[in-house]
Amino acid sequence: EPADLADAVAHARAIAPAMPLAAIGFSFGARMLARWLASGGRAEAHVFLGLPLRSATGADEPPERIPPGSAILNGEHDVFGMPEELRDAYPDARVVGIAGTDHFFNGKRDEVGRIAMDHIALAVP
Repeated sequence: EPADLADAVAHARAIAPAMPLAAIGFSFGARMLARWLASGGRAEAHVFLGLPLRSATGADEPPERIPPGSAILNGEHDVFGMPEELRDAYPDARVVGIAGTDHFFNGKRDEVGRIAMDHIALAVP
């Protein structure tokens, strides 16, 4: 999947080479975004939504390195990664816990979208 993301980014950059690129991934997509960035991928802004630290079976998944200043938005009660765990795993990231939600941000998806877009607006010139 990181190779699929690399192909999509190459296509986007070919269409608009002068435009900045922002990338957002949710859950498994957030893990793949982290892997793509760790393998040398580059985007001017990145937001990780529901970034898991463990699998659906409960097995720990070692975190990928992510660039400093990345935004991570996880539900306050996300069983795959609680905000405080993410702060420990990614001390250079901006971790936002979304109050009263789980992994799927039920009832607060508009809020999550606004926070993600605000991060991108500040990160992209």
